[in-house]
Amino acid sequence: MFLEMDSDIKLYHNMINNELGHIGFLDDYAYLLQCYLTAYSVTFDSQYLEKADRLAELTIEQFWKDENEGFMQSNINSDSLINQKKYIDSAYASGYSVMIQSLEKLGKITANPKYHDHASRAAQSIADFVNHSPFISLKTVDYINNQSNDSFEIVVVEGEDDASLYLQVIEEAQIRNVTIIFKNHLNAEHLSTYVPYTESYSAIKGNTTVYICQNATCKLPISDINQLYDMLSSLK
Repeated sequence: MFLEMDSDIKLYHNMINNELGHIGFLDDYAYLLQCYLTAYSVTFDSQYLEKADRLAELTIEQFWKDENEGFMQSNINSDSLINQKKYIDSAYASGYSVMIQSLEKLGKITANPKYHDHASRAAQSIADFVNHSPFISLKTVDYINNQSNDSFEIVVVEGEDDASLYLQVIEEAQIRNVTIIFKNHLNAEHLSTYVPYTESYSAIKGNTTVYICQNATCKLPISDINQLYDMLSSLK
């Protein structure tokens, strides 16, 4: 349950007798952030990035504690029972580990180092625990493992031709650790606000163009579907 105001988002954990109950925990914020990012990956609607960016900033502001190097379960300082880190994955992943993974993903999309920094510090602060008991915090283990693997950022800029075939080829390549950003004439201005580096990416000679970066090092742009297929095959 959440209220969205002009400049803020406020989440509540429950509703009782049609009245808002307890204010939201970290889990509520983390899972909503994950939903926004999943919605963007499916629709490429940049409005979901805007919502994700606002929610991520708010979550860091309200739940991050420098002295604990991580996210607290509650943002109520007086509640000592729940104002602590809760990073154990049970029947579902903890909000702590979901927040780590979501911030890392959002950081790769937006190129905002703040998100990677908080994700990395939050994971590092529980590294000793994870090393001794990896099976009860698997989402965090997955995050840590991915940091040692190559990551790929792919920007697809739609030209006068249909970009759907390019997106299909990228999806079928099934590359791990890949982040895809889609830009066209409808979302270009809005996208540049939250993913500013995309402003310099264009459809070369009016053709759909794909920009592939590996570990933040970018390759030459590709406007030919066969070249894209060959490039993706070499990355695998």
